[in-house]
Amino acid sequence: MDCSIGGCKRDTFLNGKCIFHCEKDGWTVKARSQEITTFWEKTIEYVVKQSGHHFAYFVFPTFPLDAEGLPYFLSTRGLTFPKKAVFDNAEFRGSTSFKKVTFAQGASFKNAEFIKEAVFTETQFSGETSFEWVQFLSTCRFSNTSFHADTNFRGALFNGNVSFQDVSSSGRFVFTPSSVDYLNFSRISFMNSDVELGPAELTQLTFNGLSFTHSSFRMDPVKVKGNCAIVHSRFDGADIFGLDVSSAKNVTIEKTSFASSIFNNTEWGNIKRIKGDRDTFRQLKVANERQGNYLDANGFYAMEMRAHRRELRNGGPPWENMQTRALFTIRDWLSEFSTNWVRPIVWFFATGMFFFLFMSFLLDYEMIKFNIDNQKLDFWPTIFDKFIFHAHQNIIDLEWNKLFIFMNPLESESKDVFPDYYILWLIYKIISVFLIYQFITALFRQSRR
Repeated sequence: MDCSIGGCKRDTFLNGKCIFHCEKDGWTVKARSQEITTFWEKTIEYVVKQSGHHFAYFVFPTFPLDAEGLPYFLSTRGLTFPKKAVFDNAEFRGSTSFKKVTFAQGASFKNAEFIKEAVFTETQFSGETSFEWVQFLSTCRFSNTSFHADTNFRGALFNGNVSFQDVSSSGRFVFTPSSVDYLNFSRISFMNSDVELGPAELTQLTFNGLSFTHSSFRMDPVKVKGNCAIVHSRFDGADIFGLDVSSAKNVTIEKTSFASSIFNNTEWGNIKRIKGDRDTFRQLKVANERQGNYLDANGFYAMEMRAHRRELRNGGPPWENMQTRALFTIRDWLSEFSTNWVRPIVWFFATGMFFFLFMSFLLDYEMIKFNIDNQKLDFWPTIFDKFIFHAHQNIIDLEWNKLFIFMNPLESESKDVFPDYYILWLIYKIISVFLIYQFITALFRQSRR
């Protein structure tokens, strides 16, 4: 009697279906080992005869493990599919390992279902390969694997972690899954390849050791909610469209090249929280400036300067590069390297108020010092208390017009009010001019076209 699956001419084995298409969940090594052995022998015979390239609707059971702890099916070394292997709508009930397998004309896993872990290691896909609408219900891992033609993951569903490690691709690579949470690309090389990633919403995204040679890269769109790490990679000439890390908890971008890359509709969020090295920030700055995105370019410029400041701080003894260290520290405090125009205003009013109150206090200093000496009080604690009290009273009785006249950097008559403290008056005027310069520079950077 023929199998009930349409088009299958094999004899029935169980429940009206052949050994390939019947349900085999109840199989165990101890209870029905002969059935599993028979199934495997028929499968390998089918492949050896070079006609076993069609496995559509097959139900693969949970196989016994080999000496390396891998599922016995397809863990045989050097297995080759001479024709295009079709696993469309196949169901893999147990853990599956394709190890040292060669798909000479590619493979198709359309609508296949992997219930447990799926591992493709030391595998060659020499022809066009499709994982469209496949379901990986557990972990999926591709390692030491090569895709020599177009590969498509359109509509694939991933319920567990997905990782590509030590993988190469020389054809079009489309990864547009219907669902994926954790995606890891490590040491993957694209040569003469068009890469398309997204749309996808990820909990974690990792690019570690990616390289592109004469390839294009398009990300459209990808939103990361958890951790995003892009390290030791080359995105030269990449078209990064729709990357959104504004909601990511942690973002790390370091030791990565973005030469000639294009960023469109990229949402960085708060750039100050991104971790990275100076050269990577410099490249991101240049890439955004080249496109006229000056706001993000300013943010990466500030991060570049902060990274340089860290290098100076960790690069040797404190007395080395002291002037440069002081300059970078002051610019960061005052205006976040000319990217924050509010800070200079705050500093301008704060320093103006401080110098005005301090110099007003000095006018009464001799009288205060005389009282301290006469009453034999501790000098520094008392002078500090007197300054606080004096400042408080001056603030209460403050004549704002006099304060604003004093703060005006172009005004010179107020020096006559403090004739004995001209040097302090001059120092304040220099500081105020510098703060106004910082304000104008920051305002220009944030509003330039």
